[in-house]
Amino acid sequence: MFVKSIEYVFRQICIVSLCYTKNSARMEKISAETEMTSVLFEAILIDNGIIPEVLHDPPKYVLHVTYPPNLEVDFGTMLLPKDVAVRPKIREWYTETDSYYVLVMTGMDEPWCENSTQFMYLYWCIGNIPETNISAGHVYAPYLGPRPRKDTGAHRYVFILYRQPEKLDFDLPNLYRDRNDVRRTCFSTRKFWTHYNLTPTASNFYLSKYNETLPFPRTIRKSPSWILPTALPTIFSFM
Repeated sequence: MFVKSIEYVFRQICIVSLCYTKNSARMEKISAETEMTSVLFEAILIDNGIIPEVLHDPPKYVLHVTYPPNLEVDFGTMLLPKDVAVRPKIREWYTETDSYYVLVMTGMDEPWCENSTQFMYLYWCIGNIPETNISAGHVYAPYLGPRPRKDTGAHRYVFILYRQPEKLDFDLPNLYRDRNDVRRTCFSTRKFWTHYNLTPTASNFYLSKYNETLPFPRTIRKSPSWILPTALPTIFSFM
């Protein structure tokens, strides 16, 4: 009986060790696949204006984003509004143990604010993501598929994954899946990550333009009051 118990414990140790080895190998593979040279990464982001409009420096990793059925976001991929209507899948990224992350998707060229180089439209935000478990994160802004206006050219849509210094109590409301929600407009990505001391870890972006199959919704109302909403609480001071 004692011998069998030892054998059982030995088998369990082997299984755990194998799982750890496989997991380590998998994370190393993710790291190798997603890490780019800083020079190449920076060149792409500068060429598309993401540096310095959104980021000061390039993140270390590529964020792998896939829209159904199998449309990959690949640093400037042109995707139509009908292609991005459904929330994309974010592939696992290289993560540190017991770390938390926040995922933000913004539109850089939306006609909501006069100064588009400082403010953007918030399309998606999930905070306090434990390691790579997005489903366990808190959704502050449900995903909305971008719909550029007619005759406005190509728009840039950026995904940025930030590492949090710890689990945070974000001073953010739970936004609705509503394009008329003024709290999504004039979002400052830069002020957001500096306010919470976030570290840009991974990024990617795509381009989109108007398409008659999924036109810009006419219910959207643009008002000068959207630029600096006076009715919003002080928690939006970084937006």
